[in-house]
Amino acid sequence: MQVYASYASTIVSLLDLHPVPWTTSQSTETTSSPSLEILEAGTGHGSLTLHIAREIAAANPPPLTINAPQIQKEDSTRTVKSTKPQVDQDLEGAWNDWKRTRKAVLHTVEKVEANRWHAEKVVRGFRQGLYWPHVDFYVGDVRTWVEDRLKQRRDRRRTPPSPESDAAGGFLDYVLLDMPGVETQLRHVHTAMPEGAKLVVFAPSVTQIGQCIRIIQEASLPLRMEKVLELGEGISNGRQWDVRMVRPRRLDDSASEKPTSPAPAAGPTEVEPQAATSASEEITISSESAAADERELPVQEESTDEPVMICRPLVGERTIGGGFIGLFKKMSPESVAVDAQWRRSQTGMVYAESLRESGWLVIKETTSIGDLRGM
Repeated sequence: MQVYASYASTIVSLLDLHPVPWTTSQSTETTSSPSLEILEAGTGHGSLTLHIAREIAAANPPPLTINAPQIQKEDSTRTVKSTKPQVDQDLEGAWNDWKRTRKAVLHTVEKVEANRWHAEKVVRGFRQGLYWPHVDFYVGDVRTWVEDRLKQRRDRRRTPPSPESDAAGGFLDYVLLDMPGVETQLRHVHTAMPEGAKLVVFAPSVTQIGQCIRIIQEASLPLRMEKVLELGEGISNGRQWDVRMVRPRRLDDSASEKPTSPAPAAGPTEVEPQAATSASEEITISSESAAADERELPVQEESTDEPVMICRPLVGERTIGGGFIGLFKKMSPESVAVDAQWRRSQTGMVYAESLRESGWLVIKETTSIGDLRGM
């Protein structure tokens, strides 16, 4: 899906990138891996690539003043591979030495080879290649790329692979997925993300965001939904959507709670979400909409107790075109417990229940932090 400039600006603002600026004292330092690494899966035409590279450029030393090496595509039909001229080899070596001093890098992976080369051509041609040195381009499948990078890092540490080492070896601070079947990649990319890392899913349909939430719940992935936004013409910073899993309640149960109220009409109905009363509430309503009440969907008696998905806009404006963004954050059980206790102390309400609706953890009302950790 095409990412326009206005969409890219919104996505970058959601990431809240804040790399540490480069200083002259770091000019001779080289590291095996940068301190800030971002993965973009689905390079496309390179529009979002440019926006992200611009944000992280300040963390790296000034680029070299020499020309960039020529782009040479590998031709599998050739029986004899052509050798690079000495000048190109020297340029490539100089740039490789400079790249080892980077403190921030954007890895962009594209499965379609033609799109990969076109995107690099676009990035090289933008302002004389100002942001090209901060991006590494790859061709292939994102799952294979993540597995290879994790294996390389384990080999450098010379430790046997284990779930603990994978969790400690997470290196991707931010992940952006813009590709077909994006929901199938969640279980692969989260293994390379440390706690607190952010994941952005960009999809043309809100039902794909719902599929991501369903997979997170079914596979118990350590990802918490933060926000769902709709992008389109006439929207400055995105229209917020309420996308979550809820458990239906039976109509006769709801009627027994209120015997004086009239009987509900036949068929499933929905309880509309409450409007946000402040800017801060509007920002977090998609993940905290169940903090005050569960707002479950009443259903017929013969219905099952299987969770159902609701997808609806939180405001009543109409838009044209656009796409949908799902923002997720990787959280450990300990962090979830601390976060829930803090929100309880601040608001007097249990926030943890909304985590169930975001598709990851089920936490009932508790009275202490020890109760939360014990669940």
